[in-house]
Amino acid sequence: PARAALDAFCAAFNARDLQRLTALLLESATVEIVGVVTEYGPDAPKDPRTGSFAGTLQPLTFDERGGVPVELLEGYLGTSPRCEVRAYHGSSLLLFWYDHEQGPLVRTLMTVETDGDRITRVRNYFFSPDLLAEVCTELGVPYALNGYRYWR
Repeated sequence: PARAALDAFCAAFNARDLQRLTALLLESATVEIVGVVTEYGPDAPKDPRTGSFAGTLQPLTFDERGGVPVELLEGYLGTSPRCEVRAYHGSSLLLFWYDHEQGPLVRTLMTVETDGDRITRVRNYFFSPDLLAEVCTELGVPYALNGYRYWR
């Protein structure tokens, strides 16, 4: 992916600027939470009720609909994550850090595909604990898992 697009994504995300974040997406873009949902175009990810970008900007929760199981939220401080670009196997990916009592931990990562400075595809591995553990171990970064699914 184009580094400028990844940097722009992180800057918009860390500023909590949902409009600027989704403006990076092409009209034909797909945004996927692997194993949960695929969204099409820039409008679906910003929907305040169901959008994946809108949800990722918020603190982690567990309620009647689902979310991260309570036992996996132990030590989590209820803050919104911050995003950073990391090199990985000759490419780049996005890591998302969440504040915990023991310090910041990565709880998800995303891969991004681009066409120039615009984003064509985002894959969010929030509910992919095996992949998250493998990548974070290789990168030498601390992490916490979210389980395998959103639904209760």
